[in-house]
Amino acid sequence: QHKRYWVVLSLQEAETVRGILHSTLGQFVVPSSRTSVALRTGHVVLDASRGYVPAPRAQQMTTEQCLKFFNSDCNFSPAEAGILLRALDRTPVKRRLAFFEEIRSCRRRSKTPLTPVLSKPDYFALLEFRCMISGIRSLIAGKGMHLLDAFRAFDYNRDGVLSCSELYGGLEWLGLKVQPEDVHALVRHIDTTGEGRVQFDDFELAFSSFYQNDEDGSV
Repeated sequence: QHKRYWVVLSLQEAETVRGILHSTLGQFVVPSSRTSVALRTGHVVLDASRGYVPAPRAQQMTTEQCLKFFNSDCNFSPAEAGILLRALDRTPVKRRLAFFEEIRSCRRRSKTPLTPVLSKPDYFALLEFRCMISGIRSLIAGKGMHLLDAFRAFDYNRDGVLSCSELYGGLEWLGLKVQPEDVHALVRHIDTTGEGRVQFDDFELAFSSFYQNDEDGSV
């Protein structure tokens, strides 16, 4: 939207802006101008000057996800990740990751978890990944198997975890033709321990609840 701007404020700066808004109650915040100002936290508007009109929903959601990214936040819903990827698709993955990790290290936060925003080049790659997950789930259901049954069938050496090669073999057995790099990407996404192997809890989480709560990003 033309001539709409967002500015990140410190708490002290926000208190000053709120004081200005209260002192100009019912008036335009800048004399002889129709400029309007709103003070918000997340999606909640705390105060606004005369003439303020909320941003279009798509623009507001994009801004919120970008600010979460700048804050080195890792908690993005599938819909939020899709919105952010569309905003960052001109920025290479390596540059995103370097920026994100530098900010997190300055703030002494834990190691960066791998999220779609930091591993997928654009929104279309994310859609392709979602389709693969959905396809695997459908093929398992088509075999009449529960997830635990599928996990045990994939676990060739019966050690309770799936290696990349075991997952690759399992997907081939289901009838899904995948490339080795796809399997490696899938394991990196599913594996919560960082060991490069998939435990059943991770397997169940990925293929039973993946994107179920995504109202805007379902495939």
